[in-house]
Amino acid sequence: MGRNKLPVVEIFPSIQGEGPYQGRYGLFIRLGICNLRCSFCDTKYALFPSKKWKYMEPEEINKLLLTTYPDKLKHLILTGGEPMLHEKLLHEALKTLFGRIDLLEIETNGTIIPQYFHRYSFVIFNVSPKLSNSQVPYNQRIVEESLEFYSNLSQSYFKFVVKDHKDLEEVLMFKEKFFIPSNKIFLMPLASTKKELRRHSINVFKLAVKFGFNYSCRIQIDIFGGKKRGV
Repeated sequence: MGRNKLPVVEIFPSIQGEGPYQGRYGLFIRLGICNLRCSFCDTKYALFPSKKWKYMEPEEINKLLLTTYPDKLKHLILTGGEPMLHEKLLHEALKTLFGRIDLLEIETNGTIIPQYFHRYSFVIFNVSPKLSNSQVPYNQRIVEESLEFYSNLSQSYFKFVVKDHKDLEEVLMFKEKFFIPSNKIFLMPLASTKKELRRHSINVFKLAVKFGFNYSCRIQIDIFGGKKRGV
């Protein structure tokens, strides 16, 4: 592992299963390491260093994308872990490819203020602030300065993992505190299995309709019943 290398867990083409671009085909780059430890995390294999990870320099990733996935760069999704922990190196790896990318979607927990990617209009931040159901202390999962930044950024959308009205009350608190428009809020059922998804989805759907929010399914769980989005 090197300071100037990116911890690449996996790269795979698939269908975006969550958020404002669910159902859209894209190329996922999953980076390892996260600054949170959510109880419902569905990618625990991306939290801690593993021998299966590849530690790659920005130039290596650039070359890999150009040679292996040249026709799959229109919609690129950076996920994790927490990809914003590696923003500088990611920007270095991707900046020469920007002419090939129509949409760069970054999935983040919203605790880190971007320094590079927010400058580009084709970059979308899929921000998922963690509620108390994550069992992470508030002062770790919520960085108010960062959420204020994202809420004022036109390219940001907010995705909340909920299962009941108690969780919804926290979402309403975030909406009011950070002035988040309803049309930028997505409610997503707390689930890691098909059984959990079916148990919570109807209730979350009804809450989204009642409060004028968007609803986000979890296509990867609904279709495959698992956590990994790759096929």
